[in-house]
Amino acid sequence: MNKRIIFHVDINAFYATVEEIDHPHYQGQPIAVAPLRNQAIITTCNYVARSYGVKSAMSVLEAKKLCPQLVVTGLHFDRYQEVSDAFISLCESFCDVVEVASVDECYLDMTQSILRYKRPLDAAMDLQMRIRDQLHLNVSIGIASNKFLAKVASDLKKPNGISIIRDNELKSKLWPLPLPAIVGVGKKMNEVLSSFGIHTVYDLVHISDDSLAQIPLNLRPLIDKCHGHDDSIVNQSKEHKSMGQSRSLGYDCDDEKTLTLVLNECVSELILRAKEEQILFKNIIVGIKDDSFESRSKSIVFDTPTSDFGIIYEHVNVLFDQLFENSVRHISVSCSKMIDEKEHYAQLTLFEL
Repeated sequence: MNKRIIFHVDINAFYATVEEIDHPHYQGQPIAVAPLRNQAIITTCNYVARSYGVKSAMSVLEAKKLCPQLVVTGLHFDRYQEVSDAFISLCESFCDVVEVASVDECYLDMTQSILRYKRPLDAAMDLQMRIRDQLHLNVSIGIASNKFLAKVASDLKKPNGISIIRDNELKSKLWPLPLPAIVGVGKKMNEVLSSFGIHTVYDLVHISDDSLAQIPLNLRPLIDKCHGHDDSIVNQSKEHKSMGQSRSLGYDCDDEKTLTLVLNECVSELILRAKEEQILFKNIIVGIKDDSFESRSKSIVFDTPTSDFGIIYEHVNVLFDQLFENSVRHISVSCSKMIDEKEHYAQLTLFEL
């Protein structure tokens, strides 16, 4: 059986790049994508801003202390979605099996499509060039035989890099990496593992059974992946029946003030999109990932469809309080049941008549 060839394609600084495309005078300036108010949380920033220490999930006030000349762009989700759709369409024209991982990244199962090329690197260079020429976006591409390794590979060279992790290169390319460089290891997990003298992927995969039994974490699935074992398929489902906003904090956060601000931003941005698309929500789902990257979620169904910020924010906070235990590194607020606002009110009018 032939080995799979999986690409993970990740747009570099996506929202910030779209802002630079639409506002050429931003080129060369440090920019942050965030709502236009000082208490806002930064969604993302360009690489110029990052050179000053500015990063995602940082407050605008804190960022401006590090970089007084920082340009805050505001948020333009309809435009980001438009570019994202074009990005996904281009990838789908390049490969038959595409899984949308988020607005700015996707997986391609290139096992069959790669036959058009002499080698995987040629295909990746072709795709990267098409995305740059047609959409003016820089992407990093990771190539491997499974999704886990492809994701790790795409993070090795940013921005605009191409990296391959072959199955026989785990010892040379994957195992020397520090643990935070791989998917599934957060700040808290890293601290726990460091206390046991485990600092690199090499240390993790060579841990003894006795030591493993002493660590209060379920490390077996992660160890298997670091040995190259990941059978998850590239799921090309194209159904988009949900709308959501999420934040990856980049660290394990237990500060309630910060988490409240992040929740506020997610709800605000979700409501903004709902208003623009004239959508009402029938339910709301809050999801978190903790320091071990375990995902948990809770949801609630509304008696009446709504896009009212106060109502949704109140329920989001209740759901989050039920989920929160120690620390959080990723928060999502989404809806899977939506109805058209005009259709809803038209039905109400008919009923009242």
